[in-house]
Amino acid sequence: MSVNNVNSLGFNVNGKLDEAVQQGSRGDCALIAYCEALNQSEAGQLIFQDSIQINKDANGEVSGYTVNFNGINESYNISLDELAAATDDNSGQTEWVTKTWNDFSEEEKDIYRAIYPDWSEEALATIEIQESSFIPAAGSSNRYSKGDDDMKLIELAVEKCLNQSGNQEVQNLRTSLFNQSNLDDALSAINTDVLNLMFVGNTENKDFSTVKNTMQYLMDSYSLGDNYTPSENFELKDKNGNTVTLDTNANYEILENSKDIGPNGTVTLRNTATGEETSYDFAEFYKNTVSKQYFEETIRNIDSLIENSDDSKAVIFSLGSSIAEKTQDTYLKDIYGNDQLLYSNHGYVVTYDSDNTVRLINPHDTSVELIFNKEDLYKLPTFEFQSFDLT
Repeated sequence: MSVNNVNSLGFNVNGKLDEAVQQGSRGDCALIAYCEALNQSEAGQLIFQDSIQINKDANGEVSGYTVNFNGINESYNISLDELAAATDDNSGQTEWVTKTWNDFSEEEKDIYRAIYPDWSEEALATIEIQESSFIPAAGSSNRYSKGDDDMKLIELAVEKCLNQSGNQEVQNLRTSLFNQSNLDDALSAINTDVLNLMFVGNTENKDFSTVKNTMQYLMDSYSLGDNYTPSENFELKDKNGNTVTLDTNANYEILENSKDIGPNGTVTLRNTATGEETSYDFAEFYKNTVSKQYFEETIRNIDSLIENSDDSKAVIFSLGSSIAEKTQDTYLKDIYGNDQLLYSNHGYVVTYDSDNTVRLINPHDTSVELIFNKEDLYKLPTFEFQSFDLT
């Protein structure tokens, strides 16, 4: 049972995430986002609370903590000295830098142009972004999060669990996901499937992505050498700029040189009746064929997921996916007209805001909430929503 206790060293561990959290340098956004997603519902808060036990000595003084991962029936002790060392490792200061349009890479500029096609170059050139960076003090690595002590306690326990767990499923997931049996930096390697197993006992989730679902569909359902039949007549441009119509009455074979399909790759199709071979930029092929078939369905699923989220679910958003490569950090205007930086391959907590908007919480600083119009968010080139079953 968790009790509100401030120990002699000043740590306030109470089984709650009731203070803001700032992510450290080890890239454990998945862990912080998962725990903050739990914090969005009463059921999730109870799961988090039940994982933390405060230990006391004979005099009633706090002597340390035990973190219980009830999903796998394992517990890990964290001493006051370990928590103190993790806190001392985070000393330093935050510095802010202004980034202007001229500082963006061409890939970053192209993403902004795609999101706001009606903006002139003059309008785009007025964009300025404030970016922060944490400068660790001498001897500090900024390994762990700052702010809420309960979050730091969980980070320490997760490191121990991934390196020491005797649970076969954790070992299997660890090996398959990270291709190593021992993790020197478990915080940066952890993912939400492993976390849901540890805290809840399952790895069931729903995964909706504008790239992953559709591209994976193309790769898995139409394995190389199989015939591909469009669901309707699709018009698109080939690699030479010629307009081509893919006929719903024709069959096409995906050739072997398309094996490494990706956002910047090439798709080559052979018309099985005529033998004609035509190559397309994957982006062009994706946008005008697969995307049209499945994008609207994916968006409907995401809307339903967000709007019907309840105590039995935790929802996380990320820019990019496990299939997309070279995803860029992206700048997107929030509902107030401010330019906000969304980091690629970075997890954000999703909370329902309204039928037209989505609210995101950034593990870099959980006190800051970002609210976007859904229409703008769905224009991002690659994104993914994950829903985790908490029952």
